[in-house]
Amino acid sequence: MVINETLNPVLWNEDNTLKPGIAESINRIVQRFVTDLEVPINIVDIRLVGSNAAYNYTEHSDVDIHIVVSTIGMLYSKEALKIIYNNARNKFNREYNIAIKGLPIEVSIEDLDSNVCSNGVYSVTQARWIKVPQRLIVK
Repeated sequence: MVINETLNPVLWNEDNTLKPGIAESINRIVQRFVTDLEVPINIVDIRLVGSNAAYNYTEHSDVDIHIVVSTIGMLYSKEALKIIYNNARNKFNREYNIAIKGLPIEVSIEDLDSNVCSNGVYSVTQARWIKVPQRLIVK
């Protein structure tokens, strides 16, 4: 496993804040995704997770954008929405070749009640770390 000294300098400043323009780019990507979605969506947060929100990124790592949604009061059941959202995610990621500063993007929808396991979780909406990434020591 690769463990870097810093977060990916393409995305992050030395103080582990997002570089200027990154949040705006992410918000534009999410807006494009939502525009293509054929059902209503109740966005609660937009989060960065995965290796580019931690110290284990590589030159092949993508940027994992999770759109966190609430399904309470929606017309469809959670199970139906999960299928709809998954199909929309697959279609979007397949049809659009989107990158931020050369890093490929993968968009997913996550239910507010889900528990995504990631070393780092950054809220783009709140501009703060929800889970600060830890540099793991590999022996």
